[in-house]
Amino acid sequence: KILDFLKQVVKGKYILDLGCGTGKYLIPLAPLANAYWGLDISEDQLRIAELKSKANGLDNVRFLCSSAESINLPDESMDAVISTWVLGTILDEKRREKATKEAERVLKRNGKIFLVENDIGGEFEAIRGRYPDIRRTKSYNDWLESRGFRPIKHFETYFEFDSLGEAKEIFCSIWGKLAADKITDKKINQRIVIYCKGKI
Repeated sequence: KILDFLKQVVKGKYILDLGCGTGKYLIPLAPLANAYWGLDISEDQLRIAELKSKANGLDNVRFLCSSAESINLPDESMDAVISTWVLGTILDEKRREKATKEAERVLKRNGKIFLVENDIGGEFEAIRGRYPDIRRTKSYNDWLESRGFRPIKHFETYFEFDSLGEAKEIFCSIWGKLAADKITDKKINQRIVIYCKGKI
């Protein structure tokens, strides 16, 4: 569902994938774009993304190893910035604000930023301890809206693992044993919200 949405965003455009990681979205999206930049702070993750890019014969992809707070691209050079679960990992609001302003700086006039984020409630948020106590997710989502981002799409999706054991193992490695102990099925429901902010 996320890919279906983002495919419409990137088609024929100059795209910055902010926090591209190992290229999970970059690989299926870059062939649709005019040009595609993948930015990440991790050299190791970018190395994997670059290997995948070469293996898929993508010649319109460039990589930038840097923080989202300092993007080495010219002003008004991108049609759109996409980012999947990245800004919320920047806990310091001043740094997050700086990253947001950098994303806006590189946007062309009438360009847009699209953020894929976790919506409030649902099984995934409950497993991570963010539901029914919604304060952390709500605080971040409220922060986005106070900066001019608007929710433009809500949908429900899920993680599906090969087994219950695999689901528990992966969640334990990321969120710890307390989260893993809450998992009762190999399929975990998740609520998604996509935020958008345009540059006038």
